[in-house]
Amino acid sequence: MRRNRRAGVEDRWRKTVTEPDGTKRTVPSARDGIGLRWLARYVDQDGRENTKAFARKTDAQRWLDEVTAAVVTGQYVDPKAGQITFRDYAERWRKKQVQRPSSRVHVETMLRRHAYPTFGGRHLTAILPSDIQTWIKGLELAPATVGVLHGIVSTIFKSAIRDRRVASNPCDGTKLPKVQRPHDAQAPPHTPTRPRLPHRRRTRPQRRPRRRTQQATTLLTRPGMPRRRSLAAALSSEYGI
Repeated sequence: MRRNRRAGVEDRWRKTVTEPDGTKRTVPSARDGIGLRWLARYVDQDGRENTKAFARKTDAQRWLDEVTAAVVTGQYVDPKAGQITFRDYAERWRKKQVQRPSSRVHVETMLRRHAYPTFGGRHLTAILPSDIQTWIKGLELAPATVGVLHGIVSTIFKSAIRDRRVASNPCDGTKLPKVQRPHDAQAPPHTPTRPRLPHRRRTRPQRRPRRRTQQATTLLTRPGMPRRRSLAAALSSEYGI
């Protein structure tokens, strides 16, 4: 873009006049105090003049510098190119897509039911990130469906960026509702269980001697018992065996 005498920042409240003696001085213009004071203007690559008014001269100069830099780097977007409604551009985009018939019907239904009622009649350049966030918050749909719908609208704006209709995507940075995954489901409450004690080998209690054995032992060792008497005779006489 080449600047000419129409490009620059103009003070609409003041004008310069030349006196008869050749001197110049600044005087109030017919627009003094009316509207915004500073007007930035530039001529685009097609020779069309574009203007924007600001309250401060520094803001007007900054905007003009940004536009000039965008033209030099190839990122310039004509402000008038985005003066197309979201519905018109989305329908053009939709008809150019290579999709299966079922996908084509699904996209058309999602846009018609949930996007066009909010953005259909608005210009692309008039849709802001805050508008997208407010729209997402108001959708009474499942989180997964909201994510799919947001992806469709975002893809449309990405196409608009490639076509130099808008400079940025208002869908970038949108906070979406969290999709509940199966493994994210709340686990059932934990029921405490009795801790299991370590296994201990049970020892068999030692049996006490039977009474009869004790009696037989006593009998065998009874004082005064003749040694020649046999064990068989002693048991037979004691228990009647």
